[in-house]
Amino acid sequence: MNRVLQLKFWGADVFILALVWALAYAAHMDTTMVTPGPLVVTSSAAWVWVVAGRLYRGLREENSSGAGYYRSHLVPMILLLFGVTMAAIWIQLYYVGQALLGYSFGVLFFLLVGTIARILGEMGKELRRLLFALAAAQLCAMPAFYYSFIHTPVNQLFSAPLCYVGLLFYLAARETERIEKGSEMDTLTICGLLALVCATLYAAWILPHYERGTCLAVAVGAGCLQGYAQLSSRWPREYARGFCWLSLLVPAFLLWFRLL
Repeated sequence: MNRVLQLKFWGADVFILALVWALAYAAHMDTTMVTPGPLVVTSSAAWVWVVAGRLYRGLREENSSGAGYYRSHLVPMILLLFGVTMAAIWIQLYYVGQALLGYSFGVLFFLLVGTIARILGEMGKELRRLLFALAAAQLCAMPAFYYSFIHTPVNQLFSAPLCYVGLLFYLAARETERIEKGSEMDTLTICGLLALVCATLYAAWILPHYERGTCLAVAVGAGCLQGYAQLSSRWPREYARGFCWLSLLVPAFLLWFRLL
């Protein structure tokens, strides 16, 4: 197994994405007082959430991606998950403070509704993935909104650019699953990327200045994801699976360094 997939199985992609998007959002909102504590807490929470889900699927479904790897590394995975969880809780309670938890309302809301959506069967599975992607976008923005001092958790929940970021994460998750299965890109993903580009470009035209950059970043991310989908068909599946998340880093870096 190549090292790229091993890093993905250990969740390096999740932690890096969560951290870079959190920094990008803070830079775009001119939040200059962000300290490492909230960044570590939110990135660690994203890592624990996703890696635990991957481990669970690997143990439950023999044909799932990385099932064999997760089963052979079960003990170190569980120990690492426990250690990171305890460290994040300690940093949250004794370094960051409980005020940050107020900005987790949007995350918990989408997670709760997404969990309930499981009762809808196959349609609920797709809705659950969408709601979890929206929760991930809310999680990445928590440090920026927490240190903004003018935006409330309600502002964060109803932020239009954050919804676009969540939709981008959702389409990226669909594309990752498509590559893992080795199937062709479906109509929903293609139309979703096109609609997302159109919606974000229009939003960048009508929304306030401080929200335009995020919309443009999502449009760039949708274009990168479409381009990656075309290029990945020429690569071995192992490498295509391991590098898909990099298409989401490009817009985050552009937003972070204020190139949009």
